[in-house]
Amino acid sequence: MREEKCQIHLRHLRSILSATFLLAVIAFCLHDYVANPQPDNQVLRYGYELDVTARYGGLTDILLNVRKYPLLYAVPIAVLRVPLSLITDLRPGEIYPFTEPSIFLGRIYAFLYAGATFIVFSKLAKRLFGTDDAMALLQTSLMFFLFSSAVRPHIPVTCWTLLALLYSLRLRESHRTSDGCMAFGSALVAFCTLQNGLLAFIFPIWAFNAGHLGIRRTLQTVGIVLVCLLLAVPLGYPFLLAPWFGHPGEFGFDLGHNAGSSLSFTHAFSLLGMMLGSDVFILLFAGIGLWRMWAGKDTYFPGCKVMLVYITVYLLLFSFQTVADARFMMPILPMLVLIGATAFARSPTWVQTVILSLFIIIFLKYSYLGFHNNTYQQTRDLLGSEVGTVGVIGGVPTYHYNFPISAMSEYTDDLRYVVSPALDMQGKEHMGWELCHRIVASSMSDNDMFLWTEVPYALWYVLESRSLGPNINVYCRESPAPHDLPGGMRARNDT
Repeated sequence: MREEKCQIHLRHLRSILSATFLLAVIAFCLHDYVANPQPDNQVLRYGYELDVTARYGGLTDILLNVRKYPLLYAVPIAVLRVPLSLITDLRPGEIYPFTEPSIFLGRIYAFLYAGATFIVFSKLAKRLFGTDDAMALLQTSLMFFLFSSAVRPHIPVTCWTLLALLYSLRLRESHRTSDGCMAFGSALVAFCTLQNGLLAFIFPIWAFNAGHLGIRRTLQTVGIVLVCLLLAVPLGYPFLLAPWFGHPGEFGFDLGHNAGSSLSFTHAFSLLGMMLGSDVFILLFAGIGLWRMWAGKDTYFPGCKVMLVYITVYLLLFSFQTVADARFMMPILPMLVLIGATAFARSPTWVQTVILSLFIIIFLKYSYLGFHNNTYQQTRDLLGSEVGTVGVIGGVPTYHYNFPISAMSEYTDDLRYVVSPALDMQGKEHMGWELCHRIVASSMSDNDMFLWTEVPYALWYVLESRSLGPNINVYCRESPAPHDLPGGMRARNDT
């Protein structure tokens, strides 16, 4: 009876955790989509260009220049712009890449992929363990949460990789052609969504060859993979065809950037530190689960060993690339959760209660932060303007943040952000002035503070942060005359 009450108690906590997770994601989807402080929205520009050129000409040139992200990740953005143009009463060509409707569209696109990822993960967990209780452990990933509303390809490629794994498990048991098509097809889409999706082919190759060793099956496998790779060129990487269309250009093909990379052994340790700060309980229980299986205390569940192969190959290929930030490790997170699911389920009730309660509090805090102004909005309100300008403040381009003047900043030796010198809105007049104020997101460090980027020691920062966004220090000199300030602003002396 006591055990049954404990399980009911844990089910209630898991439900509350899911609700607070969803609330926090919604808060981030709605957060400041007018100015949009998320860095790197390249895919929105690709979607805009594909939409406009498909209607008015020049599509070939655009297809041959979509390089940073594979084409298949950008195409849905272009397609979804059509109904968006009806809702916003704008012609498709008039919805520019970084306007409010496009930003909101990008976030909803990411949100839908996050929901699909949870659905696929739930089916995987039920297939392997008979229950999807492991979902709660996945929801302790702060990195998965942050990118569930980010206009980035890491959640989509994770979704397609998990789908390839799910159908590969089915293929291994059923040997049906339909399951094989879905397994290889999902891997193909994963590869055409982001370059690291190539490794998703490990799962259908493993399932297709299960119990069928021999030269004939090997040749069939090679043939299927070659066909998939040939299809990947027009679907994901048409820029590879540029020389055949008279568009010679520099060839580049690396993890999400196509701009060159370098190797560093120390980078792997920084990635580990970042992941420990965001996903410590997933790593902890995955380690315990792996040890229990290796020691013979638990049996290896179906597909566990091929997941370990995938994770090992993935880490060897990408953890030493300096271009691969922690978010590129997203595809291995659900697999680590599955490896640690049994260990988490067998942990004492009080341990699960503490962990689930902690993350309920964390997601309530994220919800609070998401529904309140970030430091860029606070700075804009302080400066008293809603006019967007191009410049740099604190090393960050201000065209996302609606600062009132076009300004250049420099990071001084005493680590203060200084706005100097500044141009007025027409660019005709120089004003050597600095505003005085300090807005603090965290008393510990200057970083993007959860604005859709990785944050070191995230578990600590989310509890300690007062608002989203980096620390922004804006200083002022001796009171300039009111007419020297743009828009009739008055000088502030409240330092």
